[in-house]
Amino acid sequence: MSDYQGLFGYTDGAEIKNLSVTANITGRNYVGILVGFAYNTIINKVNVSGNVRGYNNSIGGLAGLAYDTLINKANANANVTSYNNSGLGGLVGFAYNTIVNKSYATGNIGDYNSVGRLVGQTYNTIVTNNYAISDVLEKAIAGGLLGIQSR
Repeated sequence: MSDYQGLFGYTDGAEIKNLSVTANITGRNYVGILVGFAYNTIINKVNVSGNVRGYNNSIGGLAGLAYDTLINKANANANVTSYNNSGLGGLVGFAYNTIVNKSYATGNIGDYNSVGRLVGQTYNTIVTNNYAISDVLEKAIAGGLLGIQSR
């Protein structure tokens, strides 16, 4: 089982726009349909659908981990599950120093720790004009949009 799973395993300085992806993705850490780990990346007008299964941290429908990233007008219709630890979200598993704007997530989410229907865990992140319609299947810490918000 590998880390950094998605259409793009890892991005740095990328711009991803006007794209639709349907996939079933499985990995350990940093797992998402579009990108496992997005660093300093712009994601604009991207739609993803499918199933995401991770076995540890940072598991999301669109992106597992978004770090110094802008996500705008993106959506994920995904069933997202993880079997350990934290950071599970319908759109993004863990957003760090990121902006999430005008985006949404639908689908089922199941986990044992921090679960957010939109973003599982955030740090120093701005979340505006978003929504999520998801069923949380199992939870320890669950939020309507955000599982855990720091700073």
